[in-house]
Amino acid sequence: LIPTGTRAYVVDSGDTPVADWAAACLALRRADLTPVPHIACRRLRSLDDLDERLSAMARGAGIDDALVIGGDIARPAGPFGSSMDVLMTGLLEQHGIRHIGVAGHPEGSPDIPPAVVVDALHWKIEFAARIGIDLRLVTQFNFDADGAVSWAEQLRSEGIRVPIHLGVAGPTTMTRLMKYAALCGVRTSLSFALKRKAALTSLLGNYAPDPHVRAIESGVLSNERSLIQQLHVYAFGGLPSAAEWLTGRGSWGPRSKA
Repeated sequence: LIPTGTRAYVVDSGDTPVADWAAACLALRRADLTPVPHIACRRLRSLDDLDERLSAMARGAGIDDALVIGGDIARPAGPFGSSMDVLMTGLLEQHGIRHIGVAGHPEGSPDIPPAVVVDALHWKIEFAARIGIDLRLVTQFNFDADGAVSWAEQLRSEGIRVPIHLGVAGPTTMTRLMKYAALCGVRTSLSFALKRKAALTSLLGNYAPDPHVRAIESGVLSNERSLIQQLHVYAFGGLPSAAEWLTGRGSWGPRSKA
């Protein structure tokens, strides 16, 4: 159900052994998908820890793509306080990584003022251009399509010129959706969406992404300069449900025609 070459992200939960993490990337590679490991910077214990992880995945799965994020812990486990700290080590390019995703937050970062976020993005873009890295923004999921489209346009007005892979939640139960929304800090847009609950659910009472995705598509198609180039699907209801929804084979309702 998943097309060859599709990026499949491998989450760093902070307690997965390096060998298991590398094995997951290798399994994806053997399935003709593109493994994209998370590098959660504040979870790294040392420079050697980063080197070991990258070496294991490069050696075993030949990764050339990674998602470099701050990591959701307040106190760093090691010397890295931000994604910029990891980028500056030079280890990513040394291990053959030429494509990097960095975090985008359509609802704003919970810990960093907007102006600081934009300055950091400019730094990352200039850094990537200097060393020949293909950079993209991969965002948190949310439920406010108009707000996400406006956010992307605001970034363009700030001089940002990198592609955005906009996060959307795949089909799942409403209970699981609300759990992940709380964990990932997207309650604002979820509260907005719940006021229009009929637009969130299918006939089965589960979360149906179609209305949200259609609204995103409408906003993107009306602006040929939009930085939003594709969706980044969070498979909270499981990979089969997400893949079936994307191919129109599931029981979650009619698929968006994009």
